[in-house]
Amino acid sequence: MHKKLLVLAVGAMMIATVGCGVDHPPVEIVTGTVTYNGAPLAEATVTFHPSEANSAGAASRASSGETDAQGVFQLTTNYVDGTSVVKLDGAPIGKYSVTVSKLKKKVYEDVGGAPPDDSEGNTGVNDEYFAEMGNLSEDGSSNFKEESLISIKFRLAYETPLVDIEVVAGENDFKVDINEDGTGKVN
Repeated sequence: MHKKLLVLAVGAMMIATVGCGVDHPPVEIVTGTVTYNGAPLAEATVTFHPSEANSAGAASRASSGETDAQGVFQLTTNYVDGTSVVKLDGAPIGKYSVTVSKLKKKVYEDVGGAPPDDSEGNTGVNDEYFAEMGNLSEDGSSNFKEESLISIKFRLAYETPLVDIEVVAGENDFKVDINEDGTGKVN
């Protein structure tokens, strides 16, 4: 009798868990090269912002990648799977606006590791970093300004001239050419 109950319990658990897995949206590999004024653009962030006309699961997922020293990038899409984030190599099929940004990186002086003891006087951060964090107001806004190293025309999805770029089934290798004067194209 107990064996039958055990078998039934195990069977019920297996049936209950069969549909609990989350299906990831299908993605296609997306690669490309970014040039700025004709030269490869290193250490830039390339983001494909989906068009609202895309299918339901793809409409809200942006895909992004970082360029290497030759301006080459590969997109990944972050997908929430339960309590974890899964990085999918590629982007869902659909139309996108493309943004490119390259910000001046702030380098902070090394403070030499962890503070020797845990006290208010030993914050473990240098004065410059602490002063910038102090610029945050209670509502989360800041007067800290990020410095763009390329034209800001390409930074926001609603301003970029790089629109209606289509990711299709199969190979997606794009050439993103942008210029200081705010003009650009994607081939």
